[in-house]
Parts: sequence; C-alpha cells; structure tokens
Amino acid sequence: MKGEDKTKGQPIHELVELRQRVKDLETCLDMRKRAEEALQVSEMQLRETKDYLDDVIKSSADAIVVVDMEGRVRSWNKAAEDYMGYTASEVIGRSNKKFFADPEEADRIMELVLRAGELKNYRTVVLRKDQKPVHISMSAALLKDKNGVPIGTVRVSRDITKEVELEEKIKEERDNLNLIFENMTDGVYSVSNEYEVEFMNKVLIDEFGIQVGGICYEVFHKREEPCPRCKNPEVMNGKTVRWEWHSRRKNKTYDLIETPLKNVDGTLSKLTIFRDITERKRAEIQIKASLREKEILLRELHHRVKNNLQIISTLLYLQSGYSKDKEAFEMFKDSQNRIKSMALIHDKLYQFKDLGKIDIAEYIRELVTDLFHSYGVEPDGVKLKIDVHEVLLGVNTAISCGLIINELVSNSLKHAFPDGKEGTIRIELFRSVNENTFTLIVCDNGVSFPEDLDFRNTETLGLQLVIMLVKKLKGTIELDRSRGTEF
Repeated sequence: MKGEDKTKGQPIHELVELRQRVKDLETCLDMRKRAEEALQVSEMQLRETKDYLDDVIKSSADAIVVVDMEGRVRSWNKAAEDYMGYTASEVIGRSNKKFFADPEEADRIMELVLRAGELKNYRTVVLRKDQKPVHISMSAALLKDKNGVPIGTVRVSRDITKEVELEEKIKEERDNLNLIFENMTDGVYSVSNEYEVEFMNKVLIDEFGIQVGGICYEVFHKREEPCPRCKNPEVMNGKTVRWEWHSRRKNKTYDLIETPLKNVDGTLSKLTIFRDITERKRAEIQIKASLREKEILLRELHHRVKNNLQIISTLLYLQSGYSKDKEAFEMFKDSQNRIKSMALIHDKLYQFKDLGKIDIAEYIRELVTDLFHSYGVEPDGVKLKIDVHEVLLGVNTAISCGLIINELVSNSLKHAFPDGKEGTIRIELFRSVNENTFTLIVCDNGVSFPEDLDFRNTETLGLQLVIMLVKKLKGTIELDRSRGTEF
C-alpha cells in the first residue's frame, strides 16, 4: 500500500514542476518580447537620430568629412562638394591625401588628432577639382567605437580664402606702412586703449629702447598711472591732437601729433608721431631774445630820430624869428610843420607795440590838431571833421600819407578861409572795396581852388610834394571844385 502511494505521488510532483517551467517560460517570452519592443524603439530612435544628423550634415554651411584610420573618405557632405567641386561618389573610399596642396598634410592632421583627441581652427590649403587652391580652417575630432578604439576622424572645415586674401592685403599694407615708418626721421609708435605699446619704429627704439608690450606711462614717464596730459581719451573718441611734450629724462622737447588708428578687428589704437624740436625751441628762444634786443634798439632809434627832428623843427622856428620877409617866414613855418609830421610818426612808433605799423587814425587826429594850433585857428571858426577807420599802415606809407595831409590841410587853413571866414575841413580815410587799396579824402567848404590853375603843374612846393608822394604810393589824385575844394 505504501509503495502504491509513493507511485501515485510522483506524477503530481512532475506536474507541478512542469507548470513552474511553463510559467518561467512565459516570463522569459514576455521579457524577450519587451526587450524586442525596446530594441525596436531604440532602433527607431537611432534611425531618427541618424536621419537628423544626416540632415544637419547635409544642410551645414561648413564642409563635414569623415575619414577612417587608413585615410579614406567615408562621408562627404554637400558643403564639401560646393567648395571642392567633387561629388560624394567621386571621393568616398578614396585617400584624402589628394585633396591637400601638400599631400603630407593628411598625415600631419591625423597625427595631431590622435595625439590630442581633437584639432581646432587648423589652417591649411586644399585643392579643388580644377586644382585651384582653397584656404580652409579645419576643426577635427577623433571617432571611436563602443570599445574606445579609434576608427577615424570627423572634420569640419570652411572656406576662408577671402579672409586670407584680405589678411594678406592688410599685412602688405601694414608692411608698407611699417617700411615708411622705419624710414621716417620722426619717431612713430602706437598704443592700445589700455595704454599698451603696440609698435615702435627704429627712431623711437634708438631714443627710448624697445618698449613694445610695455605700458606707455610706465616706460616713457616712469609713472604708475596715466599722465595728467595724456591724450588717449581724446584720441580714442576720434580726435586728432597736436601738442608739445618735454621729456625731463631726455631733456628734449617733442612736437607730437596723435591720431586714431583703426585696427583690423575694429578696435582703435593711438598713433603718435614724435618730432624732436629741441634745437628749434632753443633757436626760437635765441630769436625771441634777439628780437627783444632789436626792438629795444629800434624803439631807441625812433626816439632819437624824433628828438633830432624836433631839434631841427625848433631851429627852423628860431630861425624864422629873424626873418623879416613874410614869404620866407611862411616857408620856414611850412618846413617846420612837415618835420613835425615826420617826427610824430617816429613818436608813435616809439609808443606803439608794433614797430612796423602805425595806427593812422590816431596819428591823423594829432597831426591835424597840431596844424590847427600852428596856424592859430580858433575852434569856433574852422571846424574839423575826421572820419578815419582804424587802419594799420607801414612806416613809409604812413609818412607819405602824413605829408600829403599836412600839405593839403595847410593849404586849406591858409587859403580857404580868408578874413576869419568860418567853415569845415573834413578828412576821410577808408579801405576800398577790393581791400587792396585805401582812399584818402581831404576837403573844405571854403574858397574853391582857382579854376584857371592846374594843381598838377604849380610852382608851389607843397602841391609838387603831394603829386610826388602820390606817385610814390602808386596812387591817383583828383580834384573836385563843386563844393569848395576836395582832393
């Protein structure tokens, strides 16, 4: 009975075990199904990612190329086709060496990427399909498999031919500019906005030593901060400045021209041109001292000439007192007035700050006032009107004008107002419209100049002197008798 019970229990045990195995199998199948579904999702995501990356690579403005470890091209996007001229089908599977102007460049790039894991902004030259060289800037990264083993490189590059040509042109211009600077006799240097010395030509290097890279106020002035007179702020605002600087260390004076200099990157620097004017400044000091000495001597000369003329005038006055002939007395008096007119010029030159020019307005007023006093004219009898603009005349011109006025006013005082007749003498002097000539008018409203007398051909010394002086001044003289006498 016991044996039979044992035999009956064995099938039950096997059945339970079988059910467990079925259950485990169902679990495995379920897990496998889930894994397959997850794999399908991953594959779909991978395909989407790959499609996305393919789209990015195709639409990229930069050339994107994949090169395997043997140097064969494995991927070639449209941007690479555009600037290289090769289609993807023409290059994939072929060695990338043929695309470089220097075939050895392919190995150098691979070596650099293997060594550092990446390459950034590497400049090189490749050849288009038509063998035209193209300058490119390349960045590259190492590609690895899932086990970390390098399988190739991905390279991103762009055409910088125009940039390189522009840089070469700028460099050529800079080289030419530097050549000019190096051959200048003036010192030239440039300073950044941060006061860093960027350039010095040979003249300045010989004067101050090589200071490129230093801070200008430190190397030139031994200061710890910008100089109070520094023009950097003004120049950086676009202003050109010219000023003088005295170097105590060199005991020299420099004429500086500082102007903005625009750099390739758009920043501004200050370009300064130094000119050593030490000798010129010394010469100016000597010249000024010499001029002061000459000015003192010239003033003293005018003073002495005036005194001598006054002595002559006094002698004539004293001599006239011994003359019993009225005509001779008048001749002495006329000569005395002429000498006074010239002495007055020298007196004004002695007093005036400009030794070469005369304020003719003030001179005429004093001259005519002296004449009125000399002829004993009463202010209520003959009135004087003077309209003279403030004009500066040279010494010779002023003396000639003074003598002309002296003669014409003297004639008016002697002949225009007989027997105490009242009237007016008017004097005008003004610059003509063309600014190169002057007009002098001397007139009176007394007895008119005789109609039958030609003033250009008289026997009197006074009018002959007037005609001679007008010719000397390269002028003209006219007479108007309509309202008295007007010259």
